[in-house]
Amino acid sequence: MVNLDNYGAEEGRRPDQGRRFMSSIGSVKAVEALRGALRLLKARAPELFIFWVGLLLRVSMSWNFKPTWAYDYWNHVEVAKWMLEHHAVPPSDAMRESFHPPLFYALWATLMKLGVSEKAMIFVPIVFGTLRLALIWLGLELYVKDRSARLAGLALAAVCGASVHLDGMVYPEALNNLLTTASMLLGAALFRRQPRKRWRLAAVAGVVLALSMLTKISAVVVVLALGTTALLEFLLARRRIRFRIAAALPLALTFGVCALGCGWYFARNLVEHHALFVTSFDLGESVFVAESNKIPYFLRRPADYVFGWTPAIFYFPYFGSAIEPRPQFFPVAVVSTFVDYWNYSFFGLEHLVQTPLHVSDGSLLPDVLRASQYGALGGTVIFVASTVAWVCAVVVALRRKAFAELSLLLVPPFMLLSALHFAVKYPVDRYGVVKGVYIQFGAPALFAAFGLAVSWSRKKADRWPLFGLLLASLWCVATYTVYCRLRIPMLPVGS
Repeated sequence: MVNLDNYGAEEGRRPDQGRRFMSSIGSVKAVEALRGALRLLKARAPELFIFWVGLLLRVSMSWNFKPTWAYDYWNHVEVAKWMLEHHAVPPSDAMRESFHPPLFYALWATLMKLGVSEKAMIFVPIVFGTLRLALIWLGLELYVKDRSARLAGLALAAVCGASVHLDGMVYPEALNNLLTTASMLLGAALFRRQPRKRWRLAAVAGVVLALSMLTKISAVVVVLALGTTALLEFLLARRRIRFRIAAALPLALTFGVCALGCGWYFARNLVEHHALFVTSFDLGESVFVAESNKIPYFLRRPADYVFGWTPAIFYFPYFGSAIEPRPQFFPVAVVSTFVDYWNYSFFGLEHLVQTPLHVSDGSLLPDVLRASQYGALGGTVIFVASTVAWVCAVVVALRRKAFAELSLLLVPPFMLLSALHFAVKYPVDRYGVVKGVYIQFGAPALFAAFGLAVSWSRKKADRWPLFGLLLASLWCVATYTVYCRLRIPMLPVGS
C-alpha cells in the first residue's frame, strides 16, 4: 500500500508533494468531466434551447402571477400554518385541504419559519417544475432512440399549458410531479438491470416512492404501473422460474420500503376514517355529494360522459363548455391540459379586473380567448396522435419484452382511470373534479408518445401532411402558452 503522506520523499520531494500530485490528478479528471459535459451540451444545442424556453416560461410565473392565485391557495396555506404552529400533522378533517399527505406542507411550514415570504414561495414550485423538465429530458434520452422524437416530446413538455401553470402554483402538485417522475425513471431503470444488481436501486426507488406518496396519493398510480410491469415480467420473460423470482424480489423491496416510509400516514386514515385514501368530499364537503352517493356508482354518469365529445370546446375552451348542459370527461380533461379552462389567471390578470369577457367570475380578454382556441385545437390533435402512438408503443414493448419502457407506458392508463374514477365517484363538475393539472404527473410518457408520432410521420413522404399537422398543432399549443406568459403572439390573436 502506498503511503500518500510520504509519497515522493525518497526522491527528495517534500511529503506533501505527493498529496498535491494526487490532487492535481483529481483536478484533471474533474476538468475532463466538465469538458465532456460541455461537449455533450454542445451536441444537444436544440434540446438545450427548448429546455431554456421551458425554464423561461416557468420563471415568468414569478413576474405576473401571484402565489395567492393558485387553486384554493388560502385553504392550502392554512394547513402549512397549522403545522408551523402545532409542529404536527393535522387530522385529515381539520381543514378543507388537510386530507392531503403532509410532505409539501411540512416543507412550506419550514420555509415560513426560516422567513421565506409569500412572494418568494412561488420560486419553490418553479424549481420543482424545472427539475422535472430536466428529468423528462433525461428520460427521453434514455428511452427514445430517435432524436426528432426526443425533440418533439421535450418541446411539448416545455410549453404544455397545465405544466407551466402549476409550476407557478404554491401547493403540492409541482413537488408531486417531480417525485413521481423520479420514481418512474428509477423504476424503469430497475427493469434494465440484472436481478442481482437491482437491490440497491430498488431501495432508493422505494424511498422516492414513499416521499411521493407522502406528497399526494396520485403516486399510487406509479405503484400500480411498477407492480403490473413486475407481474408481466414474471409471466412473459422467457427465463427459468428461478431467474424470474430473483427479478421480482427487488421490486418487493421497493414496495416494502415505500410502505415503511409512508404507511404510518395511511394507517392513520384507515383507523380514523376506515379508508386508506380520503378526500374533502369524504370529510367536510361530503354534503356536496350526499345525493349522488345514494345513486349506484355506475349510474352516476351516463355513457355519454365517457364517450362523448362536443365541438363547443373549440369555440369557447373555458368553464361551461362540455359541462353544461351535458358533462363530458375527455373534452374538459384534454382542453384543461393545454388551456386555463378554469380561468385561474394564467395570463396574469387580476381576478376582478374589468374586461369584455368573464369566466368563473374571472377576467378574460378577447385576444386570450383567440389564443386559447389555438391551444384547444392543437391540444386535441396532439391528444389523438399521442393516444394512437401510445397504443403502438405498448404493442412494440410487449413484443420486444421491453419491460423498462413498459413500466413508463403503463402510467398513463392508470392515471386516466384514476381521474375518471374520481370524476364518476364525485359528480360535482362545478368544483373542478376534472383538471389537466391533476393528470400532469402521468404525462411524461404521453410527451414521449407524441414525439414518436412526430418521428413516424416524418420518415416517409406520404406521411408528411401528418407531420405538418403535428408540428402545426405543437405551434398552436405553444402560441397559447407563450402569449399568456410572455405576451409574444406566435399566431394572430387580434380581432
